[in-house]
Amino acid sequence: MPNDTDTPPTKPKIHPAVVILPWLFVTLALTDSMRPAPASQILVALTLAGRVIAVLGVCVLILAYYAMARAGTTIDPARHSVKLVVTGVYRLSRNPIYLGWLLFLSGLGIANLSVVAISLSAVMVAVLHRAVITQEEAYLETRFGEEYRRYKQRVRRWL
Repeated sequence: MPNDTDTPPTKPKIHPAVVILPWLFVTLALTDSMRPAPASQILVALTLAGRVIAVLGVCVLILAYYAMARAGTTIDPARHSVKLVVTGVYRLSRNPIYLGWLLFLSGLGIANLSVVAISLSAVMVAVLHRAVITQEEAYLETRFGEEYRRYKQRVRRWL
């Protein structure tokens, strides 16, 4: 097992919370902006589907945080990972925390019929990918070597 001095922790260009929290606040602020009056069953169905997607996102987040806590490792990309988590929801996605946030925020956007909020969710993923995920993956490959490369071959980044 690698020790804390083997590999420096990830140095993401920005902390994930700096990306996710503003999108959360903007999405919540837009809950009623640009929302058409539900005039048809399609709009009502979209609202319900959005709520289901948002709840699914929260469930993915809970499962991801639980798997990390159970493994005894950190969710903070600026701290050393003591273990590569490959169980639970991490068997389905290498980035379930970011996936959970994407589902939650997109679900809120869909539930509120806000094209702006949905679009911001897509932008958030692009920013996270460029500023955080690529650095995290490089760190994990350096830190865990062949174990991480095998995991990367088995499990897709998102789903």
